[in-house]
Amino acid sequence: DVLNGYAAESDDLAIVFGDHTIVRQTGDPAPGGNGQFDPFPTQIGGAFGRAWCRGPNPRPNGSGSLIYFWGTDSQLHAASGSVGVIEISARRVRDYEDVDLSRFYVRMAWNTRLDELDIIATPYGGIDERTRYFVWERSTNALWEDTRFDASQDATDIIVYDGDKPDDRMV
Repeated sequence: DVLNGYAAESDDLAIVFGDHTIVRQTGDPAPGGNGQFDPFPTQIGGAFGRAWCRGPNPRPNGSGSLIYFWGTDSQLHAASGSVGVIEISARRVRDYEDVDLSRFYVRMAWNTRLDELDIIATPYGGIDERTRYFVWERSTNALWEDTRFDASQDATDIIVYDGDKPDDRMV
């Protein structure tokens, strides 16, 4: 399978995204280390690049944060080394399914202030299309497409600014 992304969940646990597979990496992967790769039972993979982000920490059960990712099936999912893959966008209006991953790249960031996941799908250079914006709100479990009225507002990336103070985290 093709390697599309890598998300470290902790010092000794990571999620590896392939084109058609998702694998949990545990332990030390160096030669002679105790590393182990265990595939999740799924037929999907993760979109190429940084199409994932870490959610808030901790999860409601007190364990580490979930890794949210955009799948190769153009659906929103979450994954954890201990839980596996969770489909989030199932049974929703499917307006976001037409994000063609051969024409768009996806970026995500957790918005702590609004307790939501911000997602952008930006066209690769040279394509005459607009960036698309999606929001997943955790409290209502709602996913919707947001709009920008001016093309000059189209973003090409998304970043989290997190300074020294607890209240200065911004997307």
